[in-house]
Amino acid sequence: MQLNKLKSFAQQIRRELKERISVRLVDASDPNGFFARNYKDAFKDLHKAIADHGEKEVVEKAAYYWFNRLCALRFMDVRGVLSCAVISPALGSGDPEILSEAKKGIFYDDLSLNEDIRDPVKALLSGDTQNWPSLAGKKSEVDPETAAYRLLLLGACNALSRRMPFLFQKAADYTEYLLPPDLLSPHSIVTLIRENISADDCSSVEIIGWLYQYYISEKKDEIFKGFAKNIKATPENIGPATQLFTPEWIVRYLVENSLGRLWMLNHPESALIDSMRYYISPDENEARDFIKINSPEEIKVCDPCCGSGHMLVYAFELLTKIYEEEGYSDYEIPQLILEHNLTGIEIDERAGELAAFALLMKAAELDRNILKQKEILKPDICVLTNEKLDEFSLDHYRKALGSDLLTEPFLETLTQFEQAKNFGSLITPRLQEVQGIRDLLKAKNIQGDLMLSQAEESVERILKMSECLSCRYHVVVTNPPYMGARNMNATLAEFVKDNYPDSKADFCTAFIERGFDLLLEHGYHAMVTMQSWMFLGSFEKLRTKLLNDKTILSMAHLGPKAFDSFGGDVVQTTAFVLSNNYIKDYYGQYVRLIHVQGEQAKEALFLQQKNNPYRSGKDSFDKIPGSPIAYWLSDKFLEIFSRCRRLDEICKPAQGMATSDNDRFLRQWFEVPLSSIGFGMHDAHEALASTCKWFPYNKGGEYRRWYGNQDYVVNWQNDGFEIKNFCFPNGKQRSVIRNPGYYFLPAVTWSNTSSSFFGGRKIVEQGFLFDCKGSSLFPNQNESNFFTGLICSLISKKVVEFYNPTISTQVGDIARLPVINSFRDHLQEISNIVDKLVSIAKEDWDSQEISWNFKQNPLIAAFDGSSSLEDTVKALQAHYRELIKTTQALEEQNNENFIRIYGLEGEMSPEHPLSQVTLCCNPYYAYSKKTVENDEEPWAMQCADLMRDLISYAVGCMFGRYSLDKDGVILGRKIGETLQDFKDLVG
Repeated sequence: MQLNKLKSFAQQIRRELKERISVRLVDASDPNGFFARNYKDAFKDLHKAIADHGEKEVVEKAAYYWFNRLCALRFMDVRGVLSCAVISPALGSGDPEILSEAKKGIFYDDLSLNEDIRDPVKALLSGDTQNWPSLAGKKSEVDPETAAYRLLLLGACNALSRRMPFLFQKAADYTEYLLPPDLLSPHSIVTLIRENISADDCSSVEIIGWLYQYYISEKKDEIFKGFAKNIKATPENIGPATQLFTPEWIVRYLVENSLGRLWMLNHPESALIDSMRYYISPDENEARDFIKINSPEEIKVCDPCCGSGHMLVYAFELLTKIYEEEGYSDYEIPQLILEHNLTGIEIDERAGELAAFALLMKAAELDRNILKQKEILKPDICVLTNEKLDEFSLDHYRKALGSDLLTEPFLETLTQFEQAKNFGSLITPRLQEVQGIRDLLKAKNIQGDLMLSQAEESVERILKMSECLSCRYHVVVTNPPYMGARNMNATLAEFVKDNYPDSKADFCTAFIERGFDLLLEHGYHAMVTMQSWMFLGSFEKLRTKLLNDKTILSMAHLGPKAFDSFGGDVVQTTAFVLSNNYIKDYYGQYVRLIHVQGEQAKEALFLQQKNNPYRSGKDSFDKIPGSPIAYWLSDKFLEIFSRCRRLDEICKPAQGMATSDNDRFLRQWFEVPLSSIGFGMHDAHEALASTCKWFPYNKGGEYRRWYGNQDYVVNWQNDGFEIKNFCFPNGKQRSVIRNPGYYFLPAVTWSNTSSSFFGGRKIVEQGFLFDCKGSSLFPNQNESNFFTGLICSLISKKVVEFYNPTISTQVGDIARLPVINSFRDHLQEISNIVDKLVSIAKEDWDSQEISWNFKQNPLIAAFDGSSSLEDTVKALQAHYRELIKTTQALEEQNNENFIRIYGLEGEMSPEHPLSQVTLCCNPYYAYSKKTVENDEEPWAMQCADLMRDLISYAVGCMFGRYSLDKDGVILGRKIGETLQDFKDLVG
């Protein structure tokens, strides 16, 4: 499949359909128009739909209605599922086959092409248009042949509604009328669909899922733009916002290592293993304790967030092989699978329709006559609906049924689905024995009570949903919705918080917990989720429950860019299989894929490494504070946690203030008068007495090590009066003042957010306040160098990677750094190195105009008037080279010291890349994102930067920004004379 082409097409067809249906709606809405005069009931229905939902939603729904069905028809045409093609042309003809056949007088009973369709179609094709057929529209809009095809198309859709009511529901007449009139021209919707969905595209039913994801992609983009503006997800938007089509290889990994695993444990001799390319064989501990299966019909598989059914489709394929191995016929298999084995649950009606269609198409691959059978074969896809019984109906229901039937669990369950579209499969029905209630209701025989008819329909839907959500399955396999708590609407956020307190931070992690409620003991829970639950402190309780009560069997740790259709480094994922029981001394098998990018690269690496995975278990994870799933750590590295203390037991890492309006309260230091900045304050009392308005502010900033990023000041006049009294209109304080007792103290700090390596800096001077993004550590003064060195060491980098492998390093991550008990024995040797590194970094920072300690441009300082500019530049280059090499050597010495102190020789190399020497004068760092061909190119770029700085300085002199010293004036006069020489030098 050419996915980029399909994406472009799906987005285009959505816009085309909406535009054409909107035009059609104008006529349909005219109270004096053709539609109103000829179809009064449908006209009323249309106006009611517009009043209830608005014109935009009516157009959106009608557009998707026809997109869904026309794409499904194209797929069935190509696959030969129907008696004849409905939208695809016959061989050698440009017309749809169903129209070509009608011209020959051939009509198909299974497509409802009976007399009601045949007679008007024949009349139209023969030129007899006296009696214009139903819903063809105004005569001036379409030619008779198009009108005939319209009737054939609608007849086929209505016929399929009996076989696939979940997809081809009988539409309200107004929806049929809204189908654009142009159906046969080269620019018609029908032509666009058949020309853009090729026969090759239809080789797999997953094409339907891709088309759906791409169709809603623009709406998804709109929703995410709303998230950026703090607009919460409505229940209607949860589906489009969270739909993510899972790469096929990840689907196969999940299904093979859950459903396939269950079968192989019961049938170790099975040849099924030969067809499971992504299977990881279980170890002997698991092989002793598993669910016993006597026949394939017993197996129950559920996807509680099934989307368009990708997981279920592959489960169908695997189950087919299982049935075939057991000797079942192709005729029996599809019906048995759909009746006994597979259940899908979904909140998005459109996605649920496609899931059911996909399963039915898999069944048709085994039995081509499946859609022609008298008995309807319906996949078990439960689309959740909001159900609310009004008090009158509920009271009447109570009286009719009696208190013996209306138990407390039953009554509570009747109220649990009022927000089903919002909460989805996270709802756990109080009523667990649904069939018993059904039997009792049937015995009461209240079907004739008209007062209860509507309530009875609602109750039946509630019971169906409860049955799916209370059943216990052998396998739960899913790609749950990803949505952080901050994007949830208030009702959903409160529900998740109350019911899933240990996993409330994200929708997908709540489904980890929910999945176990749907499983039998020893059942398999297979998911692909965000990786955050493996590491972050906010999920520590969830990890504790999983490690103590469940078992991680295997994992494909995907990391960033595992979904080509959803790029970006921020979304980092992991696919895993859990067992719903604790297996003692079990070592799960982990395949680490985080260092390669793209679906194909990750798949190839998985296949290469799956037979030689990392192995780790509960006892290893428990050695690390917070029990992160750091499966790749060696035993030697894990040992350091048993002989170290947590950093926060020795000194306090603290998060700073959040002004809640940085544009109002922060400035860069050069934006305000220097006389208004209070430098070097020792405490709040001295700051208050100074009457200064602005004070140095540590805001984090870009990745820089040892010293620097000192460029902001904060309005802390009158002890921060304005910030402390910055409130919302309702009077609630908007700003957040944290840890004021540490303001103005010397500190060790780090940037909260960085896409590069983690590293800290030392605040040498007193007098800084600090931000939530510039969190700080406050050790004893004589120990500050040790902790600066520790934070900048490879030890900390490696630990932070598994505590929080995101671009954001939190206070809690630093708090859990291991500190060797004997660290005070090493203060001097660490301090000597750190002092040199901080001194070099400070000199480098202060050589830039951005520093408030800036005195003179380095090129001006180096120019003595006796040498040429070329010689001065070369000398400065040599000085910088030496400085960078010295820094690199000191960095490696710092790493080497900590590796030795922690006893990790042989575990890691002390090497420090040249591009990570974070000095402004280091062109390899400054231009690390550019391709560097040789040693000279970055220096040439650095020289060019120096020259620009010099010219900027000279211009500043002209406008009186800087005071002019003698050398500055002399060099300023020589700039024009030497520009050409400099240009020749740097190329």
